[in-house]
Amino acid sequence: MLNRIKNLFRKTEDKKPYTIDFDSIFDSLTDNPITICAGADLSSMHDVMLKNINLLREEIKEECGFVLPLTTIVEDFSIQENEIQIFIHNELIEQIYVIPTETEVVNELHETLKTVIYNNIDKLFSNELAEKYVNTVQKSNNFLIWNLTSILSIVDIRTILSEILMKGKSINNINYIFEKMGEYVLAEGDYMHVGKKRNPHIISQAIAKYLYK
Repeated sequence: MLNRIKNLFRKTEDKKPYTIDFDSIFDSLTDNPITICAGADLSSMHDVMLKNINLLREEIKEECGFVLPLTTIVEDFSIQENEIQIFIHNELIEQIYVIPTETEVVNELHETLKTVIYNNIDKLFSNELAEKYVNTVQKSNNFLIWNLTSILSIVDIRTILSEILMKGKSINNINYIFEKMGEYVLAEGDYMHVGKKRNPHIISQAIAKYLYK
């Protein structure tokens, strides 16, 4: 019976905003947590910066399966002319000063923003994004999602996925990740028993460890 269930799991000042659009299954995301403020000397490079951020999005998706949320660039006359500030949910995370040439701006922004993203996955991984991953898996394995969401909330699933990423692991194979979540819960016993026995957050932490021993 247990093997049968496991097989079922495997069925497959004036600030003008510049917002990035991306054509993926996550294109309906509304969360916009990252804001980049650029000094006056960099105003002519907004398009170049946006192009670079799009490339960075693809790079990060390839590396670890994380979809970078929408990013906004604003021109800010209150900061130094060659300064770039990176905010996440209105919190200043990083600031850099660049030589206002295209090469310098692209290189510095790319490396700095990538570091900021990987160091702040937990702040960037929203419940909305977690729902997108759930919906993606549900298309091929509705039974699995039905069972998992009877135990784990979207907050719990977000915690699991962000913890995996923060451990330096990939969630590119999202179906496999969710299958392993299901296997863990089965190993602990029936769903209702596990749900009553253990705090969902503890389950989340245990699953993240179980995935990558």
